[in-house]
Amino acid sequence: DTLNFEGAGVTSVVDEGSNKTTVTIGGGAYGSEYHYAEVEATDTTTSTSYATRTTITTSSLPSGNYEISWYCETNNSSTSGVVDIQVEVGGVEIGQSELEHDDTGDWAPQGGFKSDISLFGNQTINLNWRQQDTGTAAIRRARLKIIRVS
Repeated sequence: DTLNFEGAGVTSVVDEGSNKTTVTIGGGAYGSEYHYAEVEATDTTTSTSYATRTTITTSSLPSGNYEISWYCETNNSSTSGVVDIQVEVGGVEIGQSELEHDDTGDWAPQGGFKSDISLFGNQTINLNWRQQDTGTAAIRRARLKIIRVS
């Protein structure tokens, strides 16, 4: 008799002889690699140079496509102060945002994501921040995530 094994979950079918066949079923690539880092505490700066707020250093990633997501909340002591957020992988910028804070009493969210980044091996992902021009910048709830999508 013949059995046919097919579908996205079947990763291998091996005929081992003596009427024995080994079928390996995996969950697929999505979510097979997941790394997360966060820093909840508040920090402030008057520096106009980027500083790293949180980092992910992965183990050796299998070759594939990944999604990187980030989030934080920022504030500024000046009503015309701008806070910049930058995300980089291996020293290469993949995302950047800036926000002018017109209300010194409110925290504003900044975040984003980048999908279908082809990666493999060890990776370092940084969420960086800085004060762009005036006032004292503040950051809290900095979160960074990478997940394999295919």
